[in-house]
Amino acid sequence: MIIKSKGKNNRSKKALNIGFILVVFIILISVINALRSSLFFQTKDRINLVFYQKIPVLYSLGLVDNVNYSIVFYPDLQMLVPGGYGKYRVGAFGKLVSLEKDPEIFKRTFSLATSSFVNFYFYPKSPDIYFGKGSENGLKLPTLSQIFLENSNVNFFDRVYIFLLFWGKTTGSFQIINQLPIVNGEQFDATEFANRYTGYFYRRTYRTESQNVQILYTNDYNTAESLSNILEGNGIRVGDVSQQDSGSSGCEVLENSQNFSKTASDLNRFFDCPLKPGDTGAYDIILKLGSLEKTWKLQ
Repeated sequence: MIIKSKGKNNRSKKALNIGFILVVFIILISVINALRSSLFFQTKDRINLVFYQKIPVLYSLGLVDNVNYSIVFYPDLQMLVPGGYGKYRVGAFGKLVSLEKDPEIFKRTFSLATSSFVNFYFYPKSPDIYFGKGSENGLKLPTLSQIFLENSNVNFFDRVYIFLLFWGKTTGSFQIINQLPIVNGEQFDATEFANRYTGYFYRRTYRTESQNVQILYTNDYNTAESLSNILEGNGIRVGDVSQQDSGSSGCEVLENSQNFSKTASDLNRFFDCPLKPGDTGAYDIILKLGSLEKTWKLQ
């Protein structure tokens, strides 16, 4: 009886050891995959990110040219929120995100406003509604707690990377864009912003690749045009915006190549659309909007 008991204990210990090794292995693989997909292993020449707070700030950091921009917004400013929400006060974005359970609203809204790819966003864990007509005390750089503790769409390794980007920088490291185009009281004019600041957020990679993009939409031309402005604002050439009779329910990025360009890969990543090889006719890349017409709807 004693010998049998020892045998059972040995088998139990061996099973526990194997289970422990498997758990460690799975965790290690997950960490490696997260690190490989992080900003440390992605080629970028410019990163745009928003820190949403009482006075939201958009930072655009040039990783190649070392030219950095910042845009300071304020709570009472009204901006168009994609997804059919219409105009919203900036100070109420946090509450809207909480109610809709859709933090991507930050990315879509600030991308539309600035005609740029806003890759990342940070926002408080407890949503508040803010009020105010001015950017109090000017520009303030993000704090350590904001980068590492606030809600965000980035993983831990990306947080470390972003922390290193801001390390050693001061407010003097940024060119502040403070002449915001305001119409009808407190309404932000995205079209005028694009006219004033065309080229500020261009990415050298896209200009170098010089890919020609066609955007295909099914019903909503205005949404297609707004997405065209975002692409153009990043330095991606949009050669055509056309309506197709019927589209798939999902969006797609098509490129006539098995070796996808950086432009196509970034469209895939930013819009979360499958990237596929396919016939693109006279264009290098086709962006089929599909479901994007709903999530990026203007009114």
